[in-house]
Amino acid sequence: MNDEATIGARLRMLRKWRKMTLAELADRVGVSKSHLSMAERGESGERVLALANGIDESRLAVRQSRHANMLADVGRALARERKTRQKAVRWLRRAEHIAPQRIRNSAPVRETVGVLLNQPLPGTAGRELRGMAARMGIPH
Repeated sequence: MNDEATIGARLRMLRKWRKMTLAELADRVGVSKSHLSMAERGESGERVLALANGIDESRLAVRQSRHANMLADVGRALARERKTRQKAVRWLRRAEHIAPQRIRNSAPVRETVGVLLNQPLPGTAGRELRGMAARMGIPH
């Protein structure tokens, strides 16, 4: 299962757990029903990013680990596409800031950081990524 599908499956599970329809959740987060449906099916990183930007993170802030996992999942999904890799680093750094040990010890995040190290990233994104890699003990 790819990262987008994993995030989409989590989103769908949470929506169903709250007994919400696609239309209700889409209205609540400010995206179209079809857009939300595509995200649940695991389609493109840009679409996941648009949906993630609509999430009320203040509700997640109560549970730091859950908040950090959501940010890391979005970062990992964005890392799959060349045009969103710089944004992926920002999402991963936000996750690390919220729950450093959880993110630094996460095998999927470590793998994503390792893969991103081999990709060309402009200026500050590359520097931030190398810093993350150093804190995780990943050679770069």
